[in-house]
Amino acid sequence: LKTLPYQLGFLEQIQHVTVTGNPLFNFKDTELTSHKVLLEKLRNRAPPDANGGTTRSQGRCHLLTTALRNRTSMDLSRQPNLDCQQLISELQASPSLSNEITELTLDKNNLEQFPLEMIALLPNLRELSLCGNAIKALPPSLASSCPKLKKLRLAHNTITQINDFFLDEQIISWAENLTHLDLSSNRLTDISGNVWKRLGNLQVLSLSFNQIQSIKDWTWFPSTLVRLDLSENQLEQVDDLIVVLAAYCPNLEMLCLQNNCIRCIPPMIGLFQERCAHLKVLDLKGNPQHAIRPAILVKSTKEQLEYLRNRMTDDQVSSAMAQIQALVPSDEKLPLPSGEVAMDS
Repeated sequence: LKTLPYQLGFLEQIQHVTVTGNPLFNFKDTELTSHKVLLEKLRNRAPPDANGGTTRSQGRCHLLTTALRNRTSMDLSRQPNLDCQQLISELQASPSLSNEITELTLDKNNLEQFPLEMIALLPNLRELSLCGNAIKALPPSLASSCPKLKKLRLAHNTITQINDFFLDEQIISWAENLTHLDLSSNRLTDISGNVWKRLGNLQVLSLSFNQIQSIKDWTWFPSTLVRLDLSENQLEQVDDLIVVLAAYCPNLEMLCLQNNCIRCIPPMIGLFQERCAHLKVLDLKGNPQHAIRPAILVKSTKEQLEYLRNRMTDDQVSSAMAQIQALVPSDEKLPLPSGEVAMDS
């Protein structure tokens, strides 16, 4: 290298620059050994703008350069005075960069609504995080603003309902693409079971720390579901949920139901030994039930499942299996209680 571009001087997040061994004769040795001195030198070499004024903003994308963690990930968290209009201008001026960004984090910025104009400038966005803001609802135009979105994180907001959004006919194909949905620590009280029928490829669903009381109409979950967190709600009964999960979710790896209002833990959870053979995490602690000792609920998932399965009589097993079979389409072959594995749906 015989020279360095002046634009390098505007990358303020740089903490170290090593250019030794290059024929940079236009720089003093003292300038090359201190990155702060070198960056200042490069900034001073920027050409004047059209008005002959200062050049510190010439060719500069301040917010973008400070927010980029890499070419595809942008983090603008903890900036309550975030200038969205400036960021929009910078994204418009850098279309090639905008096309490369697939992950955007806007956590803890006191945002009351989605910055849709900005999001729409990122056509290949796959992951969006708006945790720790003051968002109250999901706007219908979210789907058209980020058509390729797969992971949506909205924890620690003030969202009260999601039914209107997910049951909108215009977002059917968009919802089908979602694989991760985090709505923990919001103000949800009632979610229609039809919502999950729109999320056919959902893998991770977190609804912890809400105020959900009833899930009786949750009659289906996609077979792709791997993690379900319903901890810290107000659920009193989960028997129907267990049947649904056993029928439709053979890939389930985590089920969290701790700290609800469950007064009777259904022994049929023990059937997960056969139905959900991949289950690694089962948390039932902190519920006001008295049938199962706390010492059992702190044991490994395998030990809990064995304990619950052993509490079931043959008649209870037959009854539970009948409920499960009733939910599954007739053309789908299910694993047998003995552990024999049937063909996946």
